[in-house]
Amino acid sequence: MSPVKVFGHPMLTNVARVLLFLEEVGAEYELVPVDFVAGEHKRPQHVQLNPFAKMPGFQDGDLVLFESRAIAKYILRKYGGTAGLDLLGENSGIEELAMVDMWTEVEAQQYYPAISPVVFECIIIPFIIPGGGAAPNQTVVDESPWSG
Repeated sequence: MSPVKVFGHPMLTNVARVLLFLEEVGAEYELVPVDFVAGEHKRPQHVQLNPFAKMPGFQDGDLVLFESRAIAKYILRKYGGTAGLDLLGENSGIEELAMVDMWTEVEAQQYYPAISPVVFECIIIPFIIPGGGAAPNQTVVDESPWSG
């Protein structure tokens, strides 16, 4: 069986989320680098994997997925063994699944929007600016709900 493929840059939060789940369940995978600085995520071959020209793209055989949280649930269901099934599937009741869905939405709607500007200013911008000498915009960091 060939490993699943994750298309993206591991520094990006959504790609890192998928890689974390793959590592956690011990699944074999291949990271296919996508250079976001060069705009590779907007090229037709990547848009076939993610129609919104975002990262990650994910491929498991003939199955192609995008949206990191959906990919994470898939990984748990397919590769998570008993732990994955207990958390998301056969052995879980409707109440447990509702709790997983609720907290996934909290992360997506509350935590991620709050922390995203801080990550962008402190990690992404220094990475994409040659020489890495760009200082974070402290106003953006200070105004993030996360920093308050």
